[in-house]
Amino acid sequence: MSNNIKDEMNKIKVPKELSERSIVGINQAKGKFLFYTFLVLFLIINTYIYGAVYYYYIPWKTGLLSKLTTIFVYLLGVIPLTAFLSEKLSSYLLIRVLRNQTSFIIFSTLLILIPVAIFSLNVINENKEKPLDSLFGYNSANFESMIIELSSDEVYETKDAADADEFIDFLSQYSIKKMRDSEWDGDVSNENGVLITFYKSNRDTPIMLNLYENRIHLWVGDYYNVTNTPIDINRLKEMIKTTGNYNRVDHIPVNLDDIQDE
Repeated sequence: MSNNIKDEMNKIKVPKELSERSIVGINQAKGKFLFYTFLVLFLIINTYIYGAVYYYYIPWKTGLLSKLTTIFVYLLGVIPLTAFLSEKLSSYLLIRVLRNQTSFIIFSTLLILIPVAIFSLNVINENKEKPLDSLFGYNSANFESMIIELSSDEVYETKDAADADEFIDFLSQYSIKKMRDSEWDGDVSNENGVLITFYKSNRDTPIMLNLYENRIHLWVGDYYNVTNTPIDINRLKEMIKTTGNYNRVDHIPVNLDDIQDE
């Protein structure tokens, strides 16, 4: 009985117009999938690039007009350009490269899995143990100045790269690991620590962090545990006061609200 049904079904011919419409519909579905996938991926990449260009290379970044201009360019420039590139690339691939179902499935799978793998590796890298000095991204060519607040009324500044070299070398012996925000105890009144403000020539805003014996608060909301030995804060303070070309200043010349808002 079942064989008879199969034989009868095989005799049924699909009209040519219906078959062509089905193919068109499938290709349109594939095209939409590629377009939206590329749109999301390219939007993430282009947003990162746009932010980096704005942050590092645009000299005027303060004021309401600057912020509105940045938003305007992003909405009317970056997003439409990203959509245009996504549409052109998806159309080209669908016509020239991904003609058969197997190649489309393989490419689509890789298109999804590769970004997921990269994101996972980035998360793993962010949460693994690393040297304390890596927080500064320091090299002598981009160093501008450093200010260290030893206490509320004792602040020192240096613009000598040799002092920065010695300071970074001191910190490099310690290792840190990121902690969750909920693990951070905001009561630091009984802890021995310093506030570091590190200026680099390739960025307007400084790197700021509270350095304590067993933990660190990087000013942008990141918190770290010291994983090997407690930081010798007293040795660090003595080094600042007795070596190098540190000059005592009255205050830290930076708007802390600007750092917190970033």
